[in-house]
Amino acid sequence: MIGAAMALLGGNLGVALLKFARNILVARLLSVENFGIAATFAIIFGFIEMLAFLGLDRFLIQVRDEALDRIQSTLHTLQILRGVFVATVLYLTAGPLAALMDVSEVSWAFQLMAVLPLIQGFVHLDPARAQRVMRFGPFVKVTLGSEIIGLLSVWPFFLVFGDYRVVLGALLLQTALMTLFSHLIAERRYALGLDRTLALRALGFGWPLLFNAALMFGIVQGDRIIVANQ
Repeated sequence: MIGAAMALLGGNLGVALLKFARNILVARLLSVENFGIAATFAIIFGFIEMLAFLGLDRFLIQVRDEALDRIQSTLHTLQILRGVFVATVLYLTAGPLAALMDVSEVSWAFQLMAVLPLIQGFVHLDPARAQRVMRFGPFVKVTLGSEIIGLLSVWPFFLVFGDYRVVLGALLLQTALMTLFSHLIAERRYALGLDRTLALRALGFGWPLLFNAALMFGIVQGDRIIVANQ
């Protein structure tokens, strides 16, 4: 139990430190104006995570049901549907969001970021399922592995673009790798399915988490949006 807890704590701490290091590196490489534009990408990424936070992985970890294969395939399908929905919302609102943060010239980048929830929609849930038996190694490998390469990609992207597109490229690469790694270390075949009863149970479990995520987004990012606008 202690070993599993330490593995989870170490993984989360490692991800936080890698994100911090990436922000420091980007701040050192980019001009103030480019870093300001890049910072809006972080806000939009938070917006994506807020809209997508239904806790489907947590439902798989906590649900007390022996039909785990059917549950997992249903959750995979819900993830894809959620990804399509969030991507559509972000693509349609990219212009107004860019105008709100006074960066209308990069609304195309906000539209491109709509690809992120689509990619996230195909994440394999096996690493989350492993946590049911206190196995956090797969989850740590997926998150740390993608974050490490995301950090290492900043310098090559800077050599190619030399501006705020560095952050956009790193986010796209990190998200794609996280999805890829989840499939590479999965122990079960990726499967889709849709059990209406299970889907409703999962959505009933997740909507309070979504509401809480929206509140947290407003608390954490609200002042940043106001500053960006002004």
